[in-house]
Amino acid sequence: MNDKKAIIFDLDDTLIDRKAAIKAYSKVFVDSHFPCMDICRRAHMITDMINNDSNGYINREEFYKILIERWDWPDAPPIKFLEEEWNNEFPKQAVPKDNMDFVLDELKRKTYKIGLITNGHSLFQNRKIDVIGIRSKLDDIIISKEVMLTKPDPEIFYLACRNLDMQPEEIIFVWDNLCNDVYGSINAGMTAVWLNNVEAYDEIEENANCIRIRHLIELLEII
Repeated sequence: MNDKKAIIFDLDDTLIDRKAAIKAYSKVFVDSHFPCMDICRRAHMITDMINNDSNGYINREEFYKILIERWDWPDAPPIKFLEEEWNNEFPKQAVPKDNMDFVLDELKRKTYKIGLITNGHSLFQNRKIDVIGIRSKLDDIIISKEVMLTKPDPEIFYLACRNLDMQPEEIIFVWDNLCNDVYGSINAGMTAVWLNNVEAYDEIEENANCIRIRHLIELLEII
């Protein structure tokens, strides 16, 4: 891929290990709200939180309603309070993917421009960016709510091209979500690299026109 001049990343589950983050947040949450609960019960509650998170694709109101019902939690704080707590506390638990710093530093050493496109709210996503310490490594950051565009709309990818002063065919987009990321980036003319360490793929995933890697560090082997 000698013709490529820039690498754009998704954030959650691409540069951030979201599974590690939700596990860490769930422990903090349960320990905070149920300090006197026995350790086995708290472990089950942490597992409930992880299992019902749907990898972030569930509305937080619905998420907490499910937990309150499952836990038979009659004196639970108002849902709005729990949502605000999520917005304040979850970004603090952001965990970088293995070898993230090394990969970004190597890309910089090889003179690639590095960008980021992420769906989400500005404050929420910016906090995560700062917690994992990558802001200084990025040449461009696009957060959907700041630009009123959302993946998979190709326009958000074209905006990144303009910001980096690159043509789409000069850019690799590294992502984790088939629907939000691959179709938008490919439709915009970029090369798509799918970071997915799951062995099984369904038919749609098998037919996706992209390069697959299982670990972030493998990106350095294909550029």
